[in-house]
Amino acid sequence: MIQSLLTAAPVAASKLPSRWRAAGLGLLLAGAAALPAHAQLGYSAADASIVAGTYTDLGTGGTAVAMSDPDDANSAPENIGFTFQFAGQSFTQFIMNTNGFIKLGSTAPSAANLYYSDPQQYIGTTPFSSTDPADEYIISPFNYDLEPAATGGGVDFRVETSGAAPNRVCTIQWKNVSDKTLGAANKQYSRFSFQVKLHETTNVIEFVYSAPTQAAGAAGYRGADVGLRGATGTTDFLTSTKASSTPWNDTDFLEEDYGDPMLGYNRHNFRKDVNPANGLTYRFMPQQANDMAVAAVYALGVLPIPQGAPHVVQAMVINKGANLQSSVAVTLTVTGSVTFTDTQTLTGLLPGDTILVSFAGYTPTAAGNNQITVTVPADDNNSNNEGMYTQEVVTNGLFSYADNGPATTSYGLSQNPGIWVVRYNTPTPSNLLAVNAFIGNDPGVVGKVHYAVLMDASGTVLARTPNYTITTGDLDQYHSFTFATPPTVAAGDFYVGMAQVTVGNWFPMGVQDEIPPRPNTYFIRIGLTTGALQDLVDQIPVRLMIQAQLGTATGLTQETLERAVEVYPNPTTGVAKVSLNQTGARRVSLRVLDNLGRVVFTGAGADNATQQIDLSHLSKGLYTLQVSLDEQVVTKQLSVQK
Repeated sequence: MIQSLLTAAPVAASKLPSRWRAAGLGLLLAGAAALPAHAQLGYSAADASIVAGTYTDLGTGGTAVAMSDPDDANSAPENIGFTFQFAGQSFTQFIMNTNGFIKLGSTAPSAANLYYSDPQQYIGTTPFSSTDPADEYIISPFNYDLEPAATGGGVDFRVETSGAAPNRVCTIQWKNVSDKTLGAANKQYSRFSFQVKLHETTNVIEFVYSAPTQAAGAAGYRGADVGLRGATGTTDFLTSTKASSTPWNDTDFLEEDYGDPMLGYNRHNFRKDVNPANGLTYRFMPQQANDMAVAAVYALGVLPIPQGAPHVVQAMVINKGANLQSSVAVTLTVTGSVTFTDTQTLTGLLPGDTILVSFAGYTPTAAGNNQITVTVPADDNNSNNEGMYTQEVVTNGLFSYADNGPATTSYGLSQNPGIWVVRYNTPTPSNLLAVNAFIGNDPGVVGKVHYAVLMDASGTVLARTPNYTITTGDLDQYHSFTFATPPTVAAGDFYVGMAQVTVGNWFPMGVQDEIPPRPNTYFIRIGLTTGALQDLVDQIPVRLMIQAQLGTATGLTQETLERAVEVYPNPTTGVAKVSLNQTGARRVSLRVLDNLGRVVFTGAGADNATQQIDLSHLSKGLYTLQVSLDEQVVTKQLSVQK
């Protein structure tokens, strides 16, 4: 376990679900086993979704729920209208609280004023943090200290059961409420309405939100509790988390409570200038009897050819249902630069079991993009029966787990210097020409020293590049750390990494989400000279954006190649020329990437020649030109001005 050593850029804290969640104060915690099953609650994060629904006000329909105080109060027991199954229990009634939650059953919560007394420091007792036995079986669409809105026709608490058995829906509505001004936490929504919908038979739960009216004053973050809670004394939670600046439709779901508020975890944070669209719906599906899911697809994001051996795709498959599964066909389909299919059959998978499926290998023979799809047969929940991944096949000897998409966020070492490491496998001996590492978009990284390494499985450094000081021009893109004398890489596993020499509150290592992360692939070594490799699989659910450039050295240094490649005019109004002068390269390819890492131009070139590239279709901005010279790559910044 690595604690208090890794820090994540704060903007991404809400993107890290379950045990991998990064705290806002830079503390990273590791916890229990992967993919926990919450059979008691009966709802899982993987089956929670966000949909663009419709918010339909109840008007005068149904029944008004009487409250002794429109500010802080619990209602009398209200009828659902049918039997609703939740956390292994059957309920026909609920208690409504004015502060944005209900408790299933006929007994009231422990208090009427359960919410954060300080909504920015998360101080106070909420329906989720309470240890009182009365505070269980909670459904909370927006728990906060709420009060009646000053405008909009008056506050209204209401319930309506509609439809015909066995498909009735109980809708519970908070209308015209407002978050309360508490000290420095000024009001964000002057008027807000939202609903809980309980569905008969399917036991689906939905939170449906209206578009709030912004309050006057400054925007600032506030923390609400949003999600589900089972019995007290258990770990049965399903909560939603987002930074206040994160769009509502990008909320993440956790199968746990929010954790210690002093660690700075994000609740369901909100602010006046980041609002749900009218009808935005959080939907929670209960556990199904038969539910096989493709949790992740593992492949190289960039695969070189020829690479000497078939490429093997793997998939993480989980039995999320309540029944034993046998004879389950898991199918891989690859289309694009190669067409390939393979099916593996699973037997005897118990509820909650996870298995890593390895497919037969395939060998691409042409450059291009592959669409990789893994599927399981249709079952009671078809929303998770497919996993997809896009792979780029290249001819320049480049290995990468990261795809061509942008970095999700970046990480840094806060206490001790160390090395970020990735394991690759080559079927044939080669030379390591360069290690390309994606540098995070953090100005704090500028001026900090880094270098790249080749390592063995024990963590011993076999070769390294010279020290390099990060510049502003390196941010939010790959930097190529080149070896003056390329070391030899034997056939089999090899380890490459980027060393972070100086530590603090900055984030150099760009990453992409990978949930769940593949094991025995991404590592950290604390210490620059000694120390074992520690697998990050139980630390952070990401893929490190570190590439390995293998090939035969041309005899020219990277600096010489940089001088031999010219691009002009730069800036360009749309058409530029790439000139190569005595690079010695036999194969030349050109790629232009936008600031999100997407390929927007590809072409071929030749040594001792000039190639024209037409970028007139691109928008104004900065782009990255990658010139592949056999197994070496020269990167240039290219500005398009219009």
